[in-house]
Amino acid sequence: AVGVEQLQRAELHGLWPRWRSALGFSMQTLTTVRYGHLAPMGNGAWLLATLESMLGVLGLGLFSAITYARIARPTARLLFSERALIAPFREGWSLQFRVANRRDTLLMDVEARVLLVLADKDGQGERLNYYQLPLQLDRITFLPLT
Repeated sequence: AVGVEQLQRAELHGLWPRWRSALGFSMQTLTTVRYGHLAPMGNGAWLLATLESMLGVLGLGLFSAITYARIARPTARLLFSERALIAPFREGWSLQFRVANRRDTLLMDVEARVLLVLADKDGQGERLNYYQLPLQLDRITFLPLT
């Protein structure tokens, strides 16, 4: 069995000192701080300390990755023109509108798709049909501030 008795110089007199020794050792192991006066004795205690230190490093890495992903996730703030234009363009017709960057920073590697939604009324009610429109430019390397 692996318990507080497997720690060198652990306080074993009373419930609170035993609990404090075990918690202190566990925190030292999870945070990968070097051991002070507490250290594992025996194979079971060393195995438990090794697994707990690996869990601490993996937990810190996972927490750091999730925090960084939440903070660093880009959000686009775009401004669209109030009016769109349907006009002749290259032997056909085109839907034309403008898009501008509302952020204070440059947007890079911007990709766009335009969906046309048409309401179709039939005998059973109204149905929405979605059509992806082909774009002249669907990817822009830099979208400046203006």
